[in-house]
Amino acid sequence: MADIESIKISQLPEALTTSDSDAVLVVQGNKAKKARPSLFKGKKGDPGENAYLRYYGGWVQWRLGVSGNWVNLIPVSELKGDSAYQTAVNNGFKGTEQEWIASLSAASESAAAIADAAATAANTAATAASQATTAATSAATAANTAKDNTIMATTAATAATTAATSAATSATAAANNANSKATAADLAATSATQAAGNANTKAALAETKAGEANAAAGTANQVVLEARETITRMEGLAESIVGEYKLIPQEMVLDYPKVVTYRNTVAGKIHYTLLPADTGRNVLFLGDDNAVTVLPNGDFMALKPGISRIHAIPTENTLIYQTIQITVVAAGLRKVKSNSLRFTGNGSLRFT
Repeated sequence: MADIESIKISQLPEALTTSDSDAVLVVQGNKAKKARPSLFKGKKGDPGENAYLRYYGGWVQWRLGVSGNWVNLIPVSELKGDSAYQTAVNNGFKGTEQEWIASLSAASESAAAIADAAATAANTAATAASQATTAATSAATAANTAKDNTIMATTAATAATTAATSAATSATAAANNANSKATAADLAATSATQAAGNANTKAALAETKAGEANAAAGTANQVVLEARETITRMEGLAESIVGEYKLIPQEMVLDYPKVVTYRNTVAGKIHYTLLPADTGRNVLFLGDDNAVTVLPNGDFMALKPGISRIHAIPTENTLIYQTIQITVVAAGLRKVKSNSLRFTGNGSLRFT
């Protein structure tokens, strides 16, 4: 950046009275310091050189005289407003900046924990349903095995009856043997019936567990949806809080006269508006003192015919600064006596 943004300290408004409750800016050892006005009481000395201010490389700098070296005075960043965290503290928040950030995400973390717990419960129910299904399958297999045993026993009884008919001598023994095997078959059939009943009971239990698992899964899905909605609301709230308390202007509109007349004794004014509304209050004006001299608050006076460039810098957001030009023109007609007017060399009227 070229060395074009400077202000004569001699052009700043003069403080007519001072006391030790005021502070005076001094530069000592190339550092900005403050002092009480009483330290400067003494005899009036010879006038010194003019002091100049400018904005350069993120710093407000000063130098003594036209040929003096520029010295860093104060970073422009220190002129910005409070951070969102500091604004929260100013409005009653108690705690560190990390605690403030943690408080914004605590609700989101709680909702995520609830969702995790619901998902774990669903997984547990699904495991129980799987185990019940396995048990039902085992019971059905046992029932089928018992049925096969019954068929085999019936076949043996038939064979025994045939043997009894064929061999009359051993008919009684064969009949007794057949009766014994028939009894065993009945017992096997009874066992098969009980096993089938147990299988049906376990299958019904499995269906119940599966229903509970499906219900738990539905509940888990609902909790996950609610958790996501809560996280979305928390994120929106965090953005809202940051947007509400950061208060950084995004646009600046300037209103000023682009052409003024030389020797006009009425001071000009550069008016500004920062947008959105209520996002900033302070704008710093720095000029080149070529055709006009400008104060930091935007008031200016014409020095000579010519053009001056002036920088308007919002202290809350220096990225939207603007550079403007004001042209000073010579008067066309001016009064030289109470009853006479002066014309230009070509015969034109000159107005002041």
